[in-house]
Amino acid sequence: MGFAVGLLNWADRLTVVTEGRALEGDDRHRDVLAHHGIRLLEDDAVALLGEPGDLRGVRLAGGEVVDAQMVFFSIAHRPRLALAEQLGCDLDESESLCVDRDGRTSVDGCYAAGDITPGFQLVSLAVGNGAAAGVACAISLQGEPGASASPLPAPDPSAELGS
Repeated sequence: MGFAVGLLNWADRLTVVTEGRALEGDDRHRDVLAHHGIRLLEDDAVALLGEPGDLRGVRLAGGEVVDAQMVFFSIAHRPRLALAEQLGCDLDESESLCVDRDGRTSVDGCYAAGDITPGFQLVSLAVGNGAAAGVACAISLQGEPGASASPLPAPDPSAELGS
């Protein structure tokens, strides 16, 4: 619902079409849509009407035509969490992996980013979060002298060169 509301920054009116399925939410979600004037149609879009570059509407399976100048598709996904679950990683209420700002999960040494973590599912965010998780993971592999659970620090390359 938050994503649909966010689209109102780009359009003055919005209709959510659910591909013929019931809305995956409860009355609170329906209330949010109604509060923002977002129309909800639990029907399936079967045809785009107009010419390429000149969209005029969307025909629904039930026969209704919704006037439209733009459409946005949201492809639902279900993250593959079998490995994370086997490792014992904690999941949140949205069935995403719980991670901190560096991508650390609840399992020591396990990092995650992208579509299996909470938040907006956008490539640009996944890239940034993946980079942060990768750096944090790499740093964790270097070890820290004096930390009992850390591996030995990486060898000093200058020592090998006789410097």
